[in-house]
Amino acid sequence: MRSRERIKYALIRRKFRLLRKLRMNNFFINRVLTRADSAQAARLPVPITSLSLEEADYFRLVDTRPLHQYKRYSYLHSKPLEYLSTITLMDLQGGETILDAAGGSDAEYLKALKLYTGLPVKLYCQDALVSTNSHNHGITYIGGTIENVPLPDESLDCISCHHSFEHFQKDLDMLFIKEAIRLLRPNGKLIIIPLFLTNIPAEIWNERPPARFDADARLIYDFTAS
Repeated sequence: MRSRERIKYALIRRKFRLLRKLRMNNFFINRVLTRADSAQAARLPVPITSLSLEEADYFRLVDTRPLHQYKRYSYLHSKPLEYLSTITLMDLQGGETILDAAGGSDAEYLKALKLYTGLPVKLYCQDALVSTNSHNHGITYIGGTIENVPLPDESLDCISCHHSFEHFQKDLDMLFIKEAIRLLRPNGKLIIIPLFLTNIPAEIWNERPPARFDADARLIYDFTAS
């Protein structure tokens, strides 16, 4: 069964590599959605500032063992850029307690953060698929759900969430933010990256949707989306 799953996902990866090469990935999404422009973003009731990153820091980050796979790309890959943005925004000094929410079973970001910064920090990786309370490479893996993280109130200085927020269905996005408020100490930071802002609200699937989760959003089915 595992061999069958590996073959399945290898074929899927090959499919999306070909689509990206042909510049046909997200073909139907791109016919409907556009990114919110700067004028639209400026109307949001939140302050907006720019974040500057150094190219040398990007290459130092991808030189850490967990991110070696990104060294083969001839361009600056979005995933390490997102990780570097989060590390920069956290502005760690040492001694902080950090949670990566929906961080996956391999905790790629936290492993890279630990090697990149070299700081003494306490690291938690939360994901519903990980073994509860296991400990490896200086990271504590906890299970739970995104709206019910098994940690005490005000126990964290920073929470990160990479490429997961947009997958939270129904009202899980709002519940996650409420849970983050419970978990963070005063002046703690919640960093959600990326945060997709588009011209219209949309619910997007790359397979036939079994159900609708947002009746007010535009439904887009795009088999070319990864």
